[in-house]
Amino acid sequence: MFGGVFVFIHRNARIALAVCIVAGAVSAAGAIGWITAPV
Repeated sequence: MFGGVFVFIHRNARIALAVCIVAGAVSAAGAIGWITAPV
């Protein structure tokens, strides 16, 4: 059971990492937009 989960995570590590990076970039851009909007 755990072995299958580990293999699944290992196969999708790059995809998960890319998704995290994109989500982080979008959230950071949104935060910067909210901070600089009133200025």
